[in-house]
Formats: sequence, structure tokens, C-alpha cells
Amino acid sequence: MNGVLLVDKPVGITSHDVVEFVRKEFNVKAGHTGTLDPFATGLLVILIGEATKLSSFFTSQEKTYIATMQFGIRTDTLDITGKIKEKNMIIVEEKEIEECFKILKGEIELNVPIFSAKKLNGRKLYEYARKGINIEIPKMKSIIYSIEIINFSYPYLEFKVQCSHGTYIRSLAEKIAENLSTVGLLSELRRTRSGFFDLKDAVTLSNIRAESIIPVCRLFKNEIKVGRKTYKKILNGNPLVNQDIEDIIDIDTEFADFYKICVDESVFIYKREKDVFKYILKVETTDECL
Repeated sequence: MNGVLLVDKPVGITSHDVVEFVRKEFNVKAGHTGTLDPFATGLLVILIGEATKLSSFFTSQEKTYIATMQFGIRTDTLDITGKIKEKNMIIVEEKEIEECFKILKGEIELNVPIFSAKKLNGRKLYEYARKGINIEIPKMKSIIYSIEIINFSYPYLEFKVQCSHGTYIRSLAEKIAENLSTVGLLSELRRTRSGFFDLKDAVTLSNIRAESIIPVCRLFKNEIKVGRKTYKKILNGNPLVNQDIEDIIDIDTEFADFYKICVDESVFIYKREKDVFKYILKVETTDECL
């Protein structure tokens, strides 16, 4: 069992809880490509079996979220789950938010939430926070590809954002409030896209079935045709160059750099890097691949 499972994570559980559920349900190794906080919901991409070797490629893809923030309150966690640290009654106008969003597009610098698993000097930040140890809050670079207002009724702002991987939307909400000379927190968060994967294709935990898993061999549509003289290089996991290839079928715009090669009872996945095709993984052919 090797493939990708798209799960609509419910509120109140961790991303690790979802991974553990999948591991036990199918007795396989599994991992996700980007965590969601317990209070957040939405798309969690789970890699299963040999597909876990694709983690670095899928983890680095941009993410899209629908978020709701509340102005006038700041908590220690930057979201609705934390302890209130500050309040104010500064009124924000929609026109001001629109101008703020224009400034936020592109590369920006955000504070890393003190209640997060990011490490500083070998310790997770939340360990410092729980012990009341004051530290200098680390910064991180993020890219905001697009950000737009969905609905605004003070003190609540609902917005959609497409951003680089690893962006803390809690920190983005803090930045928005800061730019508007007020405070705010993240009250709701739902991930709707992760790279080319969309929430509309996800299943709930209660509806997870073996057939919900997208097999690796069906995930990638591009294909490389080779002659038998090249089989040994493929079986040994060696990279391929143009001279090794008889034909290339380019039909996949989503995973444009990934190619499958069918050799006997196996499917090999390669990734194009300039003029070289590098070996990624091997899976056995099943009826699902046909």
C-alpha cells in the first residue's frame, strides 16, 4: 500500500493523531506534509508506505487557507486557545485592511509563535514559554502570494491567503493587527489547498477506506519509455540522461517534473532536474495501477 491520502482534519485533534489513525487502520508507515494546529481544520496530506519518500517534495509546496481573525484581543498563543494578554477597542475599517493586504504581498518577515515546535538552541519554543523563560522571539521569512478579504464585520475578519510552506497563519494575523496599530488573534483556520491537492478531494476520518488512497503509480501521469538496455540502470536506481530515453509522454501539468517508468512488475518514479532524471522511489505494480 503506497500512495497519498487526503484527509479533512476535524477540529480538536492533532495532525499526529490523524497519522496514527491511518497507521493503525492500514498497518503502514505514514506521515503528513504539513501540520495543522488542533483548533484548525481542513486538508491534511498523508503519505503512505513508499510514498513517504516524497515528503520533501510535497512539504515544500505552497498552502492556501481560509482564516478568521478577531481584532481587539491578543493571547500568548496568538490564537483563540491562549490566555488573554492584551485588549483594546481600536476600530479598524475595511479600507485600512485592503491597504494592509497590498503591503503584505510578497516576501515578509513574521514572528515565530512562542507556542510552537520551532527550535532555539536545541529546545522547542513552547518549552521556554511553559517555563516562563523570556527569550528573543525568532523571525521567519514567508511569501504571501495572494491575500484577500472574504468578509469583514468588526471585530471579525475572514480572509483567504495563499502562502509559502511553513507560514504560521497565527503570526500573519498578528502582523495584520500590528500593521493596523491594534492587536488581534486567529479564531478559525481551514486549509483548502496544499500544492496541487484540494480539500474538495479529501475524505473525513470516518469515511477513510483503502480505496481513498491515491496509488503512487496513478498520482503521476508523465511517463518515460526506455529500451531494455536501460533496465539495469533503472533497477540499480541510477540517474537517467536523454540518451537513455526512447520517448517521453508529457501530459501532467500538476506534477510536471515527475515521471514514471514501468519495468516488468514495478513502477519507478523519477524527477527531472535540468537534463538529468533522478531516481526517487520504486513501487510494485498492482491492479490499482492499471
